[in-house]
Amino acid sequence: MSFLKKSMQTFSFAKVLKEDGYDVLSTLLPPPQKQGGVLIDPSYEVKTEYRQVLDAVRAAHAAWPNGVFLIWYPILKAGNHISMVAGLKTLKNNGTSVIVDEQLFRDPASEGKGMAGTGMVVINAPAAAG
Repeated sequence: MSFLKKSMQTFSFAKVLKEDGYDVLSTLLPPPQKQGGVLIDPSYEVKTEYRQVLDAVRAAHAAWPNGVFLIWYPILKAGNHISMVAGLKTLKNNGTSVIVDEQLFRDPASEGKGMAGTGMVVINAPAAAG
């Protein structure tokens, strides 16, 4: 049993699937209990995956407007994340909360290789308790 599957055993509604997330996302939403969240953490090894993530989240959000979606992405020199994040921000137009947080390790335009930083988009972030 994988570490992730073992870690999620105590959460009765959680599912750990070893399938293509884009293929199953639309078939699993909305969940029967109507509450919950989805973490989207693709490899982004293919440049078109940024658009694929945007399209999948838009469709999932349309099917489950009150769902919480967490989308992780790398910040690379090519800047492929920029249009994806801009597209996700348009969900705000429907009254949905969209939070974007980025942390840079170095200037993305510098000559360094690999990730220059990391980012997370949170759609419908739960209200802070307390």
